[in-house]
Amino acid sequence: MANKPIETYGLHSQKNVWYHNQLDKDDGEIEKKITFVSVMNNTIDYIEEAVQIATTANYGRKSPDGKPGILHPLTVGLGGKTDDEIICGLLHNVMEVSDWTIEKLRARGFSENVLCTLVTLTYDKVTPYMDYVKGIAESGNPTAVAVKLNDFRHMLVMDRAGGREDLIKKHTEAFEYLQKAAGK
Repeated sequence: MANKPIETYGLHSQKNVWYHNQLDKDDGEIEKKITFVSVMNNTIDYIEEAVQIATTANYGRKSPDGKPGILHPLTVGLGGKTDDEIICGLLHNVMEVSDWTIEKLRARGFSENVLCTLVTLTYDKVTPYMDYVKGIAESGNPTAVAVKLNDFRHMLVMDRAGGREDLIKKHTEAFEYLQKAAGK
């Protein structure tokens, strides 16, 4: 019988995480093992992590203009003016297009501001689209508004390139509403 974990818990510091595992050895004795895991501690690390997550989440997807799906979150992220806008732009669609959850992103160490922004930006496909856009406008979250405006700018470029008149109309209406609501 192989060693098996019987208890696991984590101890956290500001920059590092230690995991303490107790293993039940073949002979019934308990062996304690401490594993050190370095976590990201600067913005560049989080931006790189966001690029990696977005790339994985969008792998194999195509945008309305037929280009690789990863180009959209990269474009939205690069449109950001602050680090949080960049990170949220990169991650803005990962919960919609993959199995990423807010809990998984929290476990990766992203800030609460980033996580709250991503929750605001994630479209559940049940809410009427303009109600979703109004929710972003009324959220009081300037990062979410800035990212969604960047998202609309790029979606309209893709919609036009793909000849998607239905999406052009939908996204133009939503973009203009959000711009007006944000006073931009």
